[in-house]
Amino acid sequence: MVQQSHQSRSEWQYLKVKMYAHCFGGNTSVGLWIVYSWGDGDAKLSTTELSFRMSIQQALQNMFGLASAAAIVDVLDWSEDDNTGIVKVRQSDLLSVWNALILYQPSTEGQRCAFDILATSASLISLAADSRCSV
Repeated sequence: MVQQSHQSRSEWQYLKVKMYAHCFGGNTSVGLWIVYSWGDGDAKLSTTELSFRMSIQQALQNMFGLASAAAIVDVLDWSEDDNTGIVKVRQSDLLSVWNALILYQPSTEGQRCAFDILATSASLISLAADSRCSV
């Protein structure tokens, strides 16, 4: 009898997501917009976990409709200090959630915002212990 070894695939995927405020400038008559402020030098954004959750749901619904908005997305952790959260999604919904987050630009406090996916993993512990961070 031959033993078969198979590796079980994780049902969940974890994303570390940052929400940025950014400024746009450009010529509206030709529909050209340029992001001229991005990253740590941006305007301060103060958003709550509830606002972050709602922005994710709006992103899914606006990009892919009501069916995609039904995807299971759970915010496990949220830091108001740096607007970074850990989000849990089903492996089967990962592509839809990822695309919705990077393409959708919510407005919070009258500011246009954007999501940036900083890291992803099938293991939650690997996001908590990021070995690429220097001390």
